[in-house]
Amino acid sequence: MRSSINQVKSCHVKGWFFDAYPSGFGEITVWIIKQNGERIKLIDRFQPKIYVSGKQDDLEQLITRFFSSKVISSWNFVYKYVHPTDNQKSSVLEIILKDCRQIRSFTRDILKKGGYLTYEVHNCDLYGDRDYIFSKCLFPLAQVEIEIQEKTLKYKGIIYF
Repeated sequence: MRSSINQVKSCHVKGWFFDAYPSGFGEITVWIIKQNGERIKLIDRFQPKIYVSGKQDDLEQLITRFFSSKVISSWNFVYKYVHPTDNQKSSVLEIILKDCRQIRSFTRDILKKGGYLTYEVHNCDLYGDRDYIFSKCLFPLAQVEIEIQEKTLKYKGIIYF
């Protein structure tokens, strides 16, 4: 038996995380198997984050090219460890894209703009579904409790074995 988010009457769903994949623009479809075996299709808004590192001047120059970009939802400077051997965090550019299917082409554009040497792009090598799963700390058949709020899913509980 299958149902979609429109047929779910309660605001909470408990069950097992079964599958996720990009569907509409800026959306991920999530399938949950409820405890009674019913399959529920849910839609979640999802905007992936990628990070760009490089010299501060180069990053600021890159920002000037973002103002006309239709694929960026927002950007900000944050502090992250750039390489595994770094002792301290560095200022990097965090870019939130409107849709996970735009990661590859956007990453390619950034690398081209920097002549493939100026910028390093991080968190860009995952497909949309994997990025979603990692960002939500999910795994196949994870037992979850989800609160549904207008195409936004809030994972209230994930049971780890």
